[in-house]
Amino acid sequence: MGLNSFARETNLGNDAGILRRPLPRLTYTHHTGTVKPRAAFQHRAANDRKKAPARGTTAGCLSVPLMSSDYLSIPGSVPAQTGSRTETILNPDGLAACTRMSIMYNERADRHPVPASYGEIMKKVSIIGSGNVGANSAFFIAENRSASVTLVDVREGLPLGKALDLSEAGPIRRYDTTIRGGGSVEEIRGSEIVVIAAGRVRAPDETRDDLYRDNAALMKGICADIRRLAPDAVVINIVEPVDRITLLVQGLLAFDRRRVLGVGGLLSSTRLRFLISSALGVSSREVTGMVVGPHRPSMVILRDTVRVSGIPADRLLPKEKFEAILEEVRRAGDTILQLSEKSTAYYAPSASVAALVEAVARDTKRILPVSLRLQGEYGLSGIAVSVPACIGAGGADRVVPVRMSDSEEKEFQKAAAALRASIDAAEAEDRQGGKPHA
Repeated sequence: MGLNSFARETNLGNDAGILRRPLPRLTYTHHTGTVKPRAAFQHRAANDRKKAPARGTTAGCLSVPLMSSDYLSIPGSVPAQTGSRTETILNPDGLAACTRMSIMYNERADRHPVPASYGEIMKKVSIIGSGNVGANSAFFIAENRSASVTLVDVREGLPLGKALDLSEAGPIRRYDTTIRGGGSVEEIRGSEIVVIAAGRVRAPDETRDDLYRDNAALMKGICADIRRLAPDAVVINIVEPVDRITLLVQGLLAFDRRRVLGVGGLLSSTRLRFLISSALGVSSREVTGMVVGPHRPSMVILRDTVRVSGIPADRLLPKEKFEAILEEVRRAGDTILQLSEKSTAYYAPSASVAALVEAVARDTKRILPVSLRLQGEYGLSGIAVSVPACIGAGGADRVVPVRMSDSEEKEFQKAAAALRASIDAAEAEDRQGGKPHA
């Protein structure tokens, strides 16, 4: 349907899921450019003119709570940033009598996300760790309105301060997601989703595997708390090394493996999409691409999935440039660490966490590459690596089998074997040292 002129008839009652009370059927017409008042809204029910005005409205007007993500254009209003809640006062004759906060229609008119924060009880996501990744994950989750957020940290005042700061950004960023902070892990009680973001980050001269011993030691206490306070939660891990820690967490929790997911392939995939779009000068939204296998330089990029509006990217880029981009994806985390010297990546990892939280909270059934313990899929068992999975309310509903090329299959199996060897070597070292394997 074209954007220049269209009419849409919709029931803004229970179907939309964003209204607090049933409303009569409305018809509205949008024209790009100047919108004539009577073209904006037309009330179909003549009887509604006789009804008493809703609380807080002007006489003869109907109060309709809407979302700016609906991208409507209200005549005479001042455009506001998209993503905020508004209550618009509609005159039965089709005039926008007044608005408490205006909303704007834009090019994404054919996309009408319905925020979960309106008309339904939001799921609770708790984030253990309030550092850069934890706090930014909370911010992105707040903006996409997929769940209420609770931040916890061993540093008592940190999550309280971060939660307050994030909440105070809401009026400007147009979100009113509930964000809480607590110094006690008891705050995660009853969470449907738990994000583990507590752990040491890499130094410039370290590999991901170098972090394992320190971060693995933290997981014992964290998992005990999750098992006690949120036994039904879907657990998302972002702590490095992602695959090994995800495998460890699943074992410590003894949860169904489909409820313990690591953000590895999803992070690499978003980096791939950006680099391809940047090279071609196109929107990253037009680019697809999937990365599987271990979250380390041996990751496997499924070349056939790398497309721009359905066109294989290797047809649009010189071979040398395309191969250089794939190599850059493999070392993207190292590049950021080297450039920033003391700070690892956290915006893209946090955005990946938020995307995964949204898929679980809204039961979207999106196909996303996530790390989880495999049991025979792709010929692997007892190891966690990123594979495509259908993500819903219960975590990974199912692993999606993807037919790889012969070369990709060899790369995948080789990378998995190297990861397994590193795990076996660490276990052997622990046994020789008389230390229990974390």
